[in-house]
Formats: sequence, C-alpha cells, structure tokens
Amino acid sequence: MLSIVLYHDHYSKDHLEHVKGIMAKRGAPTIRAFFDESNGIWFAVEGCHRLRAAAALGITPTIKDISEQKTLTYQVDGDNVRVRLNSDFFGEWYDKNHSNIILDFKEED
Repeated sequence: MLSIVLYHDHYSKDHLEHVKGIMAKRGAPTIRAFFDESNGIWFAVEGCHRLRAAAALGITPTIKDISEQKTLTYQVDGDNVRVRLNSDFFGEWYDKNHSNIILDFKEED
C-alpha cells in the first residue's frame, strides 16, 4: 500500500473534474514527496488535485522522492515558497498536516 498525506485539504470540485479528464488521457501523475520512515508514509508537497484524481480513477501516482534534498520550493495559493529542509521545517509540517487527508494507492508490482 502506498499512503500519501495531502499538503492541504481544500480543493475545487470543478478543477478536480478537469484534472480527472486530463489524467484519464495522460495516465499517472508524478508527485514530489518526502518519505517519513518512522511512520511509513509519504508527504506530498504538491498535487492535491492530481492525487485526488488518481485515487478517483484508480491510478497509482509515481513518486519523485525529495527526501534527500536540502531545500524545497513548493506553492502555497499560487506563490512559490522556498524553504530549507531541516528539523524546524519538518516540525512545522507535521504540526500543520497531522489532520490532513491520507490517500492510499495500490502499489505497482
């Protein structure tokens, strides 16, 4: 089982339907995520609509593992945010994401 925590839990139903249409044609999305070894779960830093669409369509996303990166650039409401990946960042990330949605996908053989 591939479990992924979504970055945030808000989304647009209209945009989700649009993304599902694209994904039905193009296939599985690639999502940047870091792996939490202690909990055995991925934390996505992007792609909340793509992950929801993949789950709805029964498609398993491809993970681009960013666990070893020193810095991370991600988007918050359309703005790029660049952060250092250190214990301060991860502490805030866990505090912010402890109650977010977790999606489970069937792992490819």
